Amino acid sequence: MVEPLVLALVVFSGTYAAMALGAAVINRNPREYIVIASTGLEILVLVQVLIAVVMLIGGDRPDEFGTFIGYLVVALVLVPIGTLWALAERSRWGPAALAVACFALLVVVIRLNDLWSTVGG
Repeated sequence: MVEPLVLALVVFSGTYAAMALGAAVINRNPREYIVIASTGLEILVLVQVLIAVVMLIGGDRPDEFGTFIGYLVVALVLVPIGTLWALAERSRWGPAALAVACFALLVVVIRLNDLWSTVGG
């Protein structure tokens, strides 16, 4: 995994989770910024997943290969599902669901990085 990209994903998803949680606390309906920020976060996720797939094709394999692939799939779908939920639910629970999805992405990215650390070890 690319360490600067992992750091960017952790910071962006953590910040976005805090922002969505703040919107839920003040009972603010989702707006255009949700789509814009979600798109940016998903682009970062796609770049990290593509890099991981290229490295896997190149022969690098983490010890827990199946778990790693599962986390890659989950990382790809968390933000779109959270965003759709936030846009569909016009109460405070929409942004709360997005906050949970972003926090879950933060955990998944850290876990992916941890699993990748077993490559070559």
